[in-house]
Formats: sequence, C-alpha cells, structure tokens
Amino acid sequence: MARNRSKIVLSLFFTIGLLFVSQYLYARAGGGSSSGGSLWLKLILLPFILIYVAIKKQNIAQKKRESSQVLALAAQEDPIWNENNLKSHTQQIFFKMQQAWMDRNLVYVKNLISKELYDNYKVQLDFMKTNHEKNMMESIEIKGITIISTEDYKDNSRDAFVAYVEGKMIDYSINELTGKIIKNKKQESAYFADTYHFTRSGNDWILNNISNKVSISDIKQSVNIKEG
Repeated sequence: MARNRSKIVLSLFFTIGLLFVSQYLYARAGGGSSSGGSLWLKLILLPFILIYVAIKKQNIAQKKRESSQVLALAAQEDPIWNENNLKSHTQQIFFKMQQAWMDRNLVYVKNLISKELYDNYKVQLDFMKTNHEKNMMESIEIKGITIISTEDYKDNSRDAFVAYVEGKMIDYSINELTGKIIKNKKQESAYFADTYHFTRSGNDWILNNISNKVSISDIKQSVNIKEG
C-alpha cells in the first residue's frame, strides 16, 4: 500500500513538472507551443518543479554514462561514433533547423533530415504561412548537449543516436501582416530542452525527429547498445 502511495506521489510530481515545463515552450523547430503561465502559479509549483528537475537530471546523467561507455567501444571500430563529433553535428543541425523554421523554408535542410520529418514540418510551416504566422528566435544560447542514446548495430543502417539539447532563447511569434506579437508578447527569454534523434545513412547522420517535450519517461526509455 505504501509503495502504491509513493508511486502516486511520484506520478503527481512528474505530471506537475511536465505542466510547468510546457509553459516554456513556444514554437521553435519541432512545433512545441504554449501560452506562458502566470507567475503565482509558477511559485506555487516551484517545490514540485525542483524535485522533478532533480530526478530528470539524475536520469540524464545515468544515460550519459551508459552512452559514453558504448561510444568509447564503438569509436574504436568506427570513427563515426566520435562523441565530440556527434555533439558538434547536433549543434550545427540545431541552428540550421531554427533558421529553417524562422524562414518557413526547408530547402536548405532537406538533405539533412528524413523524408518523414520533411513532410511533417512542411505541413506545419505551410499552415503557418497560410495564417501569416512567423516564428522568431533571438539570443539563442546552448547550455549543453548530452548524448543519451547510442545504438550501434552490425547492420549500420540501423545505427542511431539521440542528443539532449538544453539552453535558453527568446522565442516568440508574430503576425507578418500586422507585425504584432501573437505569442510570448513580453519576449521573455525561456529555458528549452529538446531531444534530437538521428539515424545513420552511410557515413552521414540524418535528423529523423525533434522532441520539444522531453519527459523523464522518455529519457528512461533511451537505448544504449553495442551489438556483437
């Protein structure tokens, strides 16, 4: 019975944490969106958030350790698994995707992302164009990039990795006809945490997905494996 109560309490923490974190998401590459949230609500939820963030950081640290072990072994056989290169590639793709999102034009990243992701984002960006909505991002600062998932198989076409990207930016949207700000009207700088999912194509890494809402469950389910 006590164990069940503990699970319920933890579940409550996680749920409240997700609600709070979602307040900081607007419409950067990946499609996250939210309306902000009032200060008093944030203050009330602060103790729950601190617990949630602490647990999340513990899980990220654990996945980082697991991934680093796999990467160290994989890089001995194949230099494509160099950890610093994976982080550098992720950072380059991150900024290219933000620019493509602001321009509402995927032409410059088409060869860097999967067809599924291209088709998905094109629908979203075309919808934004129809509604004269333009996403603006300023003062982008990456605080850290952590590889939390490494999948190295004998069949290279199955290889994949996931990078956890966190930082701060000013993220808002405008109506391009009127110039009025329609999201994040105060242009507040906000924290973000995304996961960038890559799959292997020959000797290149192709972006297959971006998640703007990364839960503890998502992190726990990250896979680290080196086959045979």
